[in-house]
Amino acid sequence: MDDKRKVLMYETDQYLVDMYKINFKKAGFKLLHYNKTSKNLVKQVIKINPDIISMDLMIEEIDGFKSIQMLKNDEKTKNIPIVILSNLGQDDDFKQGEELGAVKYLIKAKYTPKQIVNEFKAIIIK
Repeated sequence: MDDKRKVLMYETDQYLVDMYKINFKKAGFKLLHYNKTSKNLVKQVIKINPDIISMDLMIEEIDGFKSIQMLKNDEKTKNIPIVILSNLGQDDDFKQGEELGAVKYLIKAKYTPKQIVNEFKAIIIK
């Protein structure tokens, strides 16, 4: 049985995913990747049962804010921590993410992949 902590990442940039996957693996995490969301988002998350979710705001089909709202409104997924990992960084974006229940908002361009892994680790392993 795989006892690694699972990170579910919604991200469209495959290059970034590959970098994150390497860094999360080195830190003992399993990274699962999706590049789009759908009306089945909640079912996907329930099936995977991740320890934490990384949510880009610019994803296909449903924007990241709407995705967070869907997950936080479902009884089975509402307690999974969600970190917004995006290059959108306006004050309104931060505020909306906080209001929806994201535990952290990270600007991709301001962090190295290793720093991002450390931010996730601090949230998961308390």
